[in-house]
This record gives sequence, structure tokens and C-alpha cells, in this order.
Amino acid sequence: MRERPRSFWCVLQREIENRLISGDKRFFRALKADCPELFKQLRPSLISFERCLIAVCESKGFAAVHERLRVAKGCDTTLRSALGTDGKEFLQALKSYDPLSNI
Repeated sequence: MRERPRSFWCVLQREIENRLISGDKRFFRALKADCPELFKQLRPSLISFERCLIAVCESKGFAAVHERLRVAKGCDTTLRSALGTDGKEFLQALKSYDPLSNI
């Protein structure tokens, strides 16, 4: 069995281990709307899919993740929109799609 790259996890683990990672923007909005006090408590531990990709790109570089992400772009609107750009624009696109940057 092929060993999977650990870049993603290593980048995130360097900060704090207790994190809740989700690629579901609706989850973050619903959590804030339905459970505002819980959201406030959890907010420092929440990480979006976009923030994960930004962390990996900042650590490993755009070229290191571009080819792997290109294959999966049909599965995610954010990837579909952002992958047609260069590295700098890719990071800007991810930041603009990050649901937690607006909450």
C-alpha cells in the first residue's frame, strides 16, 4: 500500500492539535446561527478546507499541491474556480472563499 503524503497534517499539527476541520461551508454557517455560544467557544479551533489548502501552499509551495488538486477540481467549486490561476491568485481565491474569514 502506498504511503500518503503527510504535508497537510504536519502543517496543521504544528499549531495546536485540537482542531475541527470541515469543508462544509453550510456547517460553519449553521453552527454560528443555531449555536452562537458554542460557535464562539469553538471558533479558535475551526479550520476550513480553504485554510488547509492555504497552509499547505504556504509551507510546500503552490507547485507541490497544484497537480494533486487539479485532478480533484471537479469535486469542489472552490477548486474549480481557483485552479485556473497562478499561485498568488490561487491563494487570494482561497482566502475569498474561506467561510471562516467572513464569520
